[in-house]
Amino acid sequence: MVAWLAEKPSHGDALLKALEERSGGFYGPSPGMVSPALTAREESGHATVELVGTKKLSRLTEEGRRSLERRRLIADGIGSELACISGTMERVRRGALARRRQAAERRMTRLTRAARAEGSAAAARLPACSSAAYHGNPEAHPDGSDRRAARGAACGVSRA
Repeated sequence: MVAWLAEKPSHGDALLKALEERSGGFYGPSPGMVSPALTAREESGHATVELVGTKKLSRLTEEGRRSLERRRLIADGIGSELACISGTMERVRRGALARRRQAAERRMTRLTRAARAEGSAAAARLPACSSAAYHGNPEAHPDGSDRRAARGAACGVSRA
């Protein structure tokens, strides 16, 4: 957090957002974590606080910059860990999305086979549904209906 203040003065909410973004959404601190940390930096003389409108703008002092330089390896290590966590979370999200798409494709393949076996008139529409699920929008359905409700009905789950 101190390293980000060295980059530019910030409000607490901007620091909250930066922490969440740099961790890829893995770590979203509460104001109850950031506010006391900023207060501690101010009390130690490492930061000044200026009221801008209704928000407090924290700015690193020269003493704070010197302190940061003495601890630069630690600050850089924390930044590296956040970047690593962010990359890991992105890979987890992509993997989860790929697994959901694969599962939807398998369900649609089973439904297509069953409908064709019965000679259903809906069979011609099913491959398009499968394609919509596979190509990135599992809620999209060619006829505009709500796929979530259709999925529930197909799986025997009531959405009422």
